[in-house]
Amino acid sequence: MQLVARMTYHIFMRLYYESKIDKFKASEIILLFLMIIMSRLSKNKLERIFMCKNVLIVLILLYSCGDSQIYNKPSFPIEKDIKCRVLSDELMIVGLPNDFFVDSNYVYILALANNKWLHIYDKHSGEFVESVVHQGRGHGEINRPESLNFWEKNRQVCFYDNSSAKLYYYQLTDPKEGFIKYVKTEDFSGQGAIRGVWSLHEKRFLVDGQIEPKPTSEMKRFQLLDSSEIVSEYNTFPVDGDDRLAVIGQKNITFSPDRTKFVLTIIYGGILEIFDIQEDSIQQKVLRMFYPPNIMFKDGSVLNTSETVFGFSSSTATSQRIYTVSIDSTDPNQFNKISIFDWQGNELVRYNTDCLVYRIFVREDEPNTIYGIMCSKTNGFNIVSFDLNEVSEQVSQEIQLSVQEKEAVIKSAKKVKDSTVRTFNSLFNEWTKEIRTNPLMQLSSNTFDYAKCPQFEQLKSMCTEIIPLIVDKMLDRDKFFSLVLYDAIQNNDELKVSRKFCGSEQDRAKRTIRVWLNSQTNQN
Repeated sequence: MQLVARMTYHIFMRLYYESKIDKFKASEIILLFLMIIMSRLSKNKLERIFMCKNVLIVLILLYSCGDSQIYNKPSFPIEKDIKCRVLSDELMIVGLPNDFFVDSNYVYILALANNKWLHIYDKHSGEFVESVVHQGRGHGEINRPESLNFWEKNRQVCFYDNSSAKLYYYQLTDPKEGFIKYVKTEDFSGQGAIRGVWSLHEKRFLVDGQIEPKPTSEMKRFQLLDSSEIVSEYNTFPVDGDDRLAVIGQKNITFSPDRTKFVLTIIYGGILEIFDIQEDSIQQKVLRMFYPPNIMFKDGSVLNTSETVFGFSSSTATSQRIYTVSIDSTDPNQFNKISIFDWQGNELVRYNTDCLVYRIFVREDEPNTIYGIMCSKTNGFNIVSFDLNEVSEQVSQEIQLSVQEKEAVIKSAKKVKDSTVRTFNSLFNEWTKEIRTNPLMQLSSNTFDYAKCPQFEQLKSMCTEIIPLIVDKMLDRDKFFSLVLYDAIQNNDELKVSRKFCGSEQDRAKRTIRVWLNSQTNQN
């Protein structure tokens, strides 16, 4: 019976997570498999199969594949009002600004004006400086760029022109040399239905759409391209049916500075997905479902309904945080909230702005300054900034523990009785394995769900004697989830650190270690 249970579990996991079959088809195959098994077994054997843990997990996942997906409104531990500082007068652009970025001295806005696409303003005074990059189809010209990516490390700017399916590379230069220089073009035309392309490294790209020249009936999402070879695909959607059009249509995709992960947010409904990009794989790590898309598809267009809650209109990111402009309203014009998440998808802080913010950008070396493009009915578009240092209870940057602090933690852990250490390590290893292999835990972005594992209660029953051992585990950045156990055992609330003052759970783990160490020093 255990063999049947394991077979059912592994077949489902391979179909659900590793194959190109969508989750509904995977469910149908597994249900057919179970029906064949059931037809050949006695009632007693069937009962024994369905009492097996692996089969129960599969049945729960099968149930979760139904039409009723769970949406939870975002809940931020901090919510504050914030005022903007206007840097510029009305911008010299026609229509909507498609995108923008900021370097150490200038603001660069992607919009069409005077037959040029990129408009440069002084970052400090807001004064107009220059317009560059001609519109057209000639050498070094771009016809209709819809997005750009700026890589600070090599000062490279990439524009993707959806009308020609080409990716244009430019290099920022000294103002005396004209600010920007055309480098090269990567041509993806005639290679399939492509919605967007991003350069990750030389000859390595993330493709949104289908790179294959022969179209298929399958709706595809992301492909990892190395030179001309597809090394990985990710084709699972968080929603089904026509709602998938909301995910592939109006969305924001933003990368971490090192280009090893990216976040996707959509405007119809509220969905946030975080992906890891490795050498040969694209993996979804976080899925947050805030509002259903509630769209309709008519005459080839995606349209909102009276029930549509609009989600995210813009996003940007640093290595530690994800910054978004969120609407959270049935009125699509209420983009006056800046919502910040960590890379685990946890809500950190929301700022209610005193203006409508159309686009935002945050530099890695200025995490507490948000640059934005403000829009108004009377004054058009303006460049603004928000100083998070002026807002109390700001989200702090991740601290670094000293060598002495780490040694003090290890020293405290060594004072715990050997028998307690052996029991703790055994249970902790089992708990870690459960978290990393249990699909229900892997699908959750909430670390408090890890308390539902059976080993958690056993660890908790060991009481405060194991706190030095828990703190020792928290030195490992990958074991930040130990915080859940620490918070459950720690009786002194003054030795706990609130999420609202931390940039991430890893940061909270480090701050908890420091608070606990200080308490031990005071006792001694």
